[in-house]
Amino acid sequence: MLRNTTLKSLISLALILILGLPVLAKDKAPAKTTEKPKIAVLALEAKNIPAVYADIVRDILEVNLHKQGNFAVLERSQINLIMKEQKATLNQCSETQCAVDYGKVLSADLVVVGSISRLTEYNISVKLVDISEGRIIAAEFEQVPSDKELDRAVNNLAGRISRAAMKDTGYVPEPQDDDRHPMYFGIAYRYGLWEIPLPVLKLPETPGDPIVIDKIDVLHDMMSVIASTTYDINTFLALKTNANATVWSSQIRKSQHETLDITSDEYHSLSTTVKSGRFKGIGIDGLLQFNYPVLKLTPYAAIGGGYYFYRYNYSNQSYIYANNTSTHYSDFSDGNLNISNNIHLFMLALETGINYMLIGPVGLNLSFICNYPVKQSIIKKISYETRYYNNTNGYMPANYPAPGAPNLKKADSFNSTPIFSIQVGIVYRFM
Repeated sequence: MLRNTTLKSLISLALILILGLPVLAKDKAPAKTTEKPKIAVLALEAKNIPAVYADIVRDILEVNLHKQGNFAVLERSQINLIMKEQKATLNQCSETQCAVDYGKVLSADLVVVGSISRLTEYNISVKLVDISEGRIIAAEFEQVPSDKELDRAVNNLAGRISRAAMKDTGYVPEPQDDDRHPMYFGIAYRYGLWEIPLPVLKLPETPGDPIVIDKIDVLHDMMSVIASTTYDINTFLALKTNANATVWSSQIRKSQHETLDITSDEYHSLSTTVKSGRFKGIGIDGLLQFNYPVLKLTPYAAIGGGYYFYRYNYSNQSYIYANNTSTHYSDFSDGNLNISNNIHLFMLALETGINYMLIGPVGLNLSFICNYPVKQSIIKKISYETRYYNNTNGYMPANYPAPGAPNLKKADSFNSTPIFSIQVGIVYRFM
């Protein structure tokens, strides 16, 4: 009988263990919650070191825990107010039991206690205490050679106790898509310089040959209004678009003169007046942007490309004087080069700059841009007119024929150069 009773008892105990242990194990797993645990950082104990160091470490620890966004951090003023209302005295605390006692008074879920000391190096130790269970969740230690490295050491401690707390409490942060992927809208003024090769007329080496087409480089000032949008994929990577409206460019006038000696008594001279027209147009860029945020300052570099459409007018007028001093005979030919062109350019874009957030979502932007046109002509059609005038006979065919087809084709091949710009504007962050 006793043997049967003992056997039944052992079987019952085994069933309890088999069925009960999974339940107990399951109960130990923290339930997931989206409610932030309330945490208090108590005054650290200063050992062989001025108390101000303990206050500094406490401040850095509080700020780091708050920035992580995983806790409802009780500020020091709140702690002092609660202790005053409860008529309790708050002393330095580095032990588990006093952490539990203070935590209950403060209605905190978690309490951080610890100490800082110095012999030859700075030693910081902290404990994270679960108030409801009265146990230590994490105990961490950092040692640094100088006070200049205290900030880094406390940052490391905050990260480690934060991870331990989230694992133990079951806190799961709510998704913050808008915070992770902010958008920026910007409006800016852009000033750029664009050196453009333009055709001009030139005397041939042999009188009577067709007039030659040469080129001069004309530097344009350009002013544009820019509207931009930026979408942050993550902290270091973003997509950016720039819409560009060129509202003004400088108009250049140039004159040049050359002389060709025919004989000792005769020479021909060429005077050319160049009137460089204004650019007006629009464009759009798409860029991949690389960010490196440091507090409110975000340096960045971006690379991409875009399409630009410009309307451009250009003309020059040249006069060729044939002079024979023996006979006092003079005549001249005049010719015009006219360009009125719609220019379609595909440009590579490089941009580097800085965004500085001033107040809340409002910031300033300063950037430098290089737009490099893919090799293509900015001149597509040239019209040329020439005539000859004699003071006796009036208008007659010119002494110098118009440029031939190869020369005109050469002028068509003038390619654009890069545009270098500086940009200043305002950005606004949408959460």
